Amino acid sequence: MARAAPQPVYPPLAQGEGTGAYIRRLLSAGTDGDTVLAAVRANFPNSRATMADISWNRGRLKKDAIAVAASAPVAKKRGRPAGIVA
Repeated sequence: MARAAPQPVYPPLAQGEGTGAYIRRLLSAGTDGDTVLAAVRANFPNSRATMADISWNRGRLKKDAIAVAASAPVAKKRGRPAGIVA
């Protein structure tokens, strides 16, 4: 009989904490985006959060000057360098 894979353990929710606060707490602790999204879906089964929400919250942390750990890289926009006209 095959054993089921162990379920990952995610940080518990704080009292009254919503998805945004939970995402920001995990990001500021250095958790990568995929793990944050999996934790949100495990703790908030009805949440429709996506990687765009993770990115938005990462940007909010930067805007509020709260350090985001180095293991949470931010994707760079691709496109034309400034000053080049088509």
